[in-house]
Parts: sequence; C-alpha cells; structure tokens
Amino acid sequence: MNQNKKIKLVWICHFSNNEVLEWIRPWFKRKEIAPWIPNLIKGFVGKNEIELHVISLHSGISIYKKHKKDGIFYYFVNYGVPFIGVPWQSFFPFDILTNYFQNKLIIKYLVNRIKPDVISLFGAENSNYSSTIIQFRKKYPVLIIIQGFISLGSNLNKLKEKKRVKVEQEILKKFSYFAGELDSKEYISNFNNHFKFYKLYGPVNEELVNKTEFFEYKYDLLFYGRVIKEKGIEDFIKIVGELSTIYPKISAIIIGNCSEKYLKIIEELINKLKCKNNIHFTGFLESQEIVFKHIRTAKIFLAPTYNDRLPLTIRECMMLKTAIIAYNTGGIPFINKENKNVELIDVGDTKAMKESVIKLLNDEYYRAKLIENAYNYAISEFSLEKNTNLLFNSYIDIISKTNNYEGTNYWS
Repeated sequence: MNQNKKIKLVWICHFSNNEVLEWIRPWFKRKEIAPWIPNLIKGFVGKNEIELHVISLHSGISIYKKHKKDGIFYYFVNYGVPFIGVPWQSFFPFDILTNYFQNKLIIKYLVNRIKPDVISLFGAENSNYSSTIIQFRKKYPVLIIIQGFISLGSNLNKLKEKKRVKVEQEILKKFSYFAGELDSKEYISNFNNHFKFYKLYGPVNEELVNKTEFFEYKYDLLFYGRVIKEKGIEDFIKIVGELSTIYPKISAIIIGNCSEKYLKIIEELINKLKCKNNIHFTGFLESQEIVFKHIRTAKIFLAPTYNDRLPLTIRECMMLKTAIIAYNTGGIPFINKENKNVELIDVGDTKAMKESVIKLLNDEYYRAKLIENAYNYAISEFSLEKNTNLLFNSYIDIISKTNNYEGTNYWS
C-alpha cells in the first residue's frame, strides 16, 4: 500500500441529531440517538491521512441522501417502507422476512463505489444494519466495534429480537477483528477462538462537558438512560422508595425515553412505594446539551444495569463530576482496576446500593474524593484524542495484516 495514499474508511452505523436533521430534512423528526458516533467523528476531522465515509440508516427519507462536512462524507440510507421511510409494521415485518434485503442492496452499492481499505461496523446487535456487513466479509477487512450484546438481554422471544440475536452471533463467529471495552473480549471468545481485539471507548463529548457549568444541586439521585427493566429502573425506584421513609425530602430525577406501556408499570410501582413526590421524570430530552445540564444538578448517579458493557452514561457522569454507584457487571469493574473510582455493588443487591447512597450523601469528603478519582480516570481513558488514536492505529494494524503493509503510528 502506498503510504502517500489516503486510507479510505467506511463506517456503517446508526445515529441522528439536530444537525443531521438540518442536513437531510426527513419527513418527520426523530430523536437524537448514538451521540458517541458524531463524538468520534470529530477526532477524524482534519486528518489528511484518511478519507472517512459514514453510512447511517435513517427514517423519513427516500433511498439515500448525501452530505459532506469538514471533509467527512455522509450517506443517510432509508430504512423501512421504500420511498416513505416509515418502519415496517410488526404484523408485516418485510425487512426481517427478506433478511434486510433493501438495506443490504443500498449499502452494498455505496461501499463498492467507495472501495474502502477498512470497514467498521458500529454495533453487531442492531440487525437492521449489522446484517449488511456479512456480505463484505471476504471482500474487505472489517472491524466490528462492540456497543453491547443483545444476546445477553432478556425477553428475546419476539421475531425481531430473535433475528437480532441470530445476526449478532453470526457476526461474533465469522469476523476476525473486534474493538471495544475490555470485558467484551471475554464474551466474544464464547463464539470465536481466532480473533484480535483492540481496546476502544466511544469518547465523551468533552467540548460540551467543558461548557456545562455547575450551579447548584437540585437532586440527590439520578437515573439516566433508556427507561427499561434491564437498565435497573425498577431497582432505582425501589431504592428511592425505601430512602424516602428515612429521608422524606430525598429527591431523584429520571432522564430517558420510556414506552407508554412500561411507563404505566413504573408509575404503579412509584405509587405503591409512595414516592411520587420524590421523583421528577423528564422523559426524553432532545439534546446532549440539555441532558448534561440536568446531570450536573444531581449528586449521585445510580447505574443498576443488569447486563451492560461500560455504558456511555457512566463515562459521561464521570466527566461531569457526578458520583457513581453501579452494579458490578460487564466492563464496569475495569474502572476500579487500579483505583476506586466508582462504588460497585453486586447485581440486584438493592440493599447494598441503598446503604452506599446513604454513605455518599452523608460523607461529602468521600463523595468528592470518588468524583475526583473518576474524573481523572475519565479524562485519561475516555478522551477523544486517545480513542481516535486507538481506533486509527487499529486500522493501520488491520491493513498491515491484510495487505502486507508496514503500519506506522501517524498520530503520536
């Protein structure tokens, strides 16, 4: 490979935000998703060694739309009913029944026109676009970037969930290069004995973190993320309910999207535990800027997740200087490998988590020390610069293995 030639990269992913909506003008607005993708893109802006092409699914458009900004090429591909972009209904899941034929066809056309040196797939668990990577397995080097594992979840009996598990496991079995937080390596080894793993974290939006000022605490406790059972929202509410009997004025905030059906379930739980006046539920917030401002108003972030790797929510709260108590699962324990940066609790032990909350609320010095440790760890591990370097050098390594190219660390 000619070292003077730009390295062509293709990312296959799924993200959206207000800036994207301005670019492509879909027929209906959708919510901001996957902020780690645009965060990571920033690290590749202005890098003359690479040419980055980002392919992302998006609803509300016809076929695909192109955009270019700061030297990065974007392609937003319609998914759902052709030319309309409305998702296929569950009573007629045409996309699943055809094995996502439409998505595969469009993405194959785009990738073959670009002719990349390496393709990155962000998220094997999202079958509507991750299924498109299998067709490139023998044609291009592929790096699978782990976001999570659907096969570790619960309630996987529906057709869509079964398909997601099947596609994810096929990808874990068939590909050779993976990247993500370190614990993911152990899970992949259950399916694949011959792969190389690269350490990588989706970077936090440091620029926005630095702009988010602290004014005063309004809440003692925070839940932040998708409001679903697997993320531990019911454990969070139980802890708030029990604490409210000891501290009647304890306050909690819940930030995240919740289905109407599940909202009724958690409202019933809140009423049962008589802690309605202690909890403020924001629902989904439109932008990271608004989310970060709310996070800074809380003293302690509870992360009682049952099967996450190392959630972006934890990484963001570390940088936003919010104390963290989390279940000891997935890649979360790696945070404490060399120093105590977060309080770790055995999965499901709400009693221990409640006791840890009391300790942090009553001991401001200890809470401040935990925040300082976590922040220092976050800026050393989750920075854009570090993770852009890690990702770029993984590309160089993959190219050297597949094209007999002597890799060079371009970004010292």
